[in-house]
Amino acid sequence: MMLKNILICMAACLLFVLPAACKKKEAEPVKVIQPTLMVRTMPEEAVLLINGKMIPAGNKIQLTEGNYTVLAEAEGYIPAWKNITVKNGENKTETITLEQTKTTALLTSGESGVRVSLKKSDGSVEAGSTPLYVTNLTAGEYALTAEKPGFTTQQSSFKIDTKGMSVQHQIQLDNTIGYLELALTPADSVVFVNGKEVAYNGQRLPLSEGKHNIRVEKKGYATQNAEVEVKRKNTTMVEFNLREKPAKLSVVVKGHPDAVVKINGQEVNSPEKWQEVPAGEYKIQVNKPFYDEEEKTIVLKPEQEEQIVINDLKRNTGSVRLHLEHPGVIISLDGKKIGATQPDPNGGAKDFTVEGLAVGGKYKFTFEHPYQFASVTRNVTIKKDNKHVTLRVPFTIANSTIKYRNGSNRISGRVFVKEISDKELNVTIPTKSGKGAYSEVIKSEEVIVDYLPEVKIDPAYQTSFFDLLKSAGK
Repeated sequence: MMLKNILICMAACLLFVLPAACKKKEAEPVKVIQPTLMVRTMPEEAVLLINGKMIPAGNKIQLTEGNYTVLAEAEGYIPAWKNITVKNGENKTETITLEQTKTTALLTSGESGVRVSLKKSDGSVEAGSTPLYVTNLTAGEYALTAEKPGFTTQQSSFKIDTKGMSVQHQIQLDNTIGYLELALTPADSVVFVNGKEVAYNGQRLPLSEGKHNIRVEKKGYATQNAEVEVKRKNTTMVEFNLREKPAKLSVVVKGHPDAVVKINGQEVNSPEKWQEVPAGEYKIQVNKPFYDEEEKTIVLKPEQEEQIVINDLKRNTGSVRLHLEHPGVIISLDGKKIGATQPDPNGGAKDFTVEGLAVGGKYKFTFEHPYQFASVTRNVTIKKDNKHVTLRVPFTIANSTIKYRNGSNRISGRVFVKEISDKELNVTIPTKSGKGAYSEVIKSEEVIVDYLPEVKIDPAYQTSFFDLLKSAGK
């Protein structure tokens, strides 16, 4: 109980003492430091609004403690809001970055296929052919270049406003087109205009007004160039006639330099030398007496070089076998003596053979004898299908002696024997008085004919053979 009373007394004393003490030591009021705020913007020229009130960007402003909504706006940019809280005594800096307004543009032209280059604000270039869609364009002015062959190149500016609306821009080029028409020989020649190949099939080529370099070429032909002036809305006609490049041809006949070479029927001097000839088909013939003709056909293309080599000619000759009954008959070939018939031990004369006669050749044989009434001439042609000829030559010989093979009769003196055929003889016998004669036909097989007097054969002719090819050194 006593403790309780003590506590009550102490409490009562405090009630009286504390107010007196407080009144004696009253505290001074606390000083409040207002916050400051500085808002920077990207771009710097943006306008700031805080709670609807415009404030300068980049400057410090004093605010009371609290929350604020800041709006940043700039032309060509999307508006941006930012919530900022400031406290007393705080110096705060904030940055608001605005995103540029972007749009899409459609670039069109009156002429299709106009080549367009659009230089964007970041330095990049958008290029293509109309119609051309360009996206992500920010507000501003752009450099535009439009061009097409046959039209005046247009360089202009293209402006995008700040509204962000899609826009369409029409390009109108000034037409400077003229036309070029070509007459080409050959018709499938390749055409180049100002160094660029163009597909030309006879149509008019649209070209810009002015001078153009035209080149026409084809493999195997000489290229032609021409500078052509084209006038606006007019057609210029130009003819190109390409000259075909020649081929080269050489013909070599090995081992026979004296052979005659003909090209398409025309004899050629020094055929082994290279000669320029027009492209085309050529018939080559090689001829030499006593040899087969060689023939080849070749088709030459422009610029082709071809050498025809004939390695060897094949010998092609014929022969004549002369059958004469009498030794000592002088034989001439084309007026030149080539031999005489030799006696046959069995009677009569050996056959005489003439070799080395050219196929197709025509030859004249002449036969003479001291006791022959007249010379005898025979013409012989050596044919391809009859190269080897046998020729029998009948004679009339004076001063002969005939006897029958059975030995029962013998007649000599001025007896004239004339061969009628291979099997029969016509014998003329003078009468004993010498004032007359009688004739009879006797089969060749029944009689033996001797010749009196004997004929001395020239020692230069000791064989029954003659080779015309060898005698000519061929």
